[in-house]
Amino acid sequence: MTPEEFLHLKAFKDLLDDTINGLSNATSQATLASAAEEYSGRWREADDDFADILDGIKKQAWSMPYVQARMVSQKVVEHLAATRDGVAAQLKRG
Repeated sequence: MTPEEFLHLKAFKDLLDDTINGLSNATSQATLASAAEEYSGRWREADDDFADILDGIKKQAWSMPYVQARMVSQKVVEHLAATRDGVAAQLKRG
């Protein structure tokens, strides 16, 4: 892995970590919607389709009971965590 590839992969892992933390730490509809909006903007450059998923979470935070929106966001967090684990393994291998 070249130094540029390593830095790109590290930045992607950081985005994954930040998104996981932001969504996991949401404790209300407002904080969930805010986190989804914040990270959607950051994801636009990395993966436009995933940014759309975060936009959907933001809408769901206000259109359904918080408990349901939280379950959806937790499934997304689980997916992100699995991806992060794979990226972390790649970084360790160098």
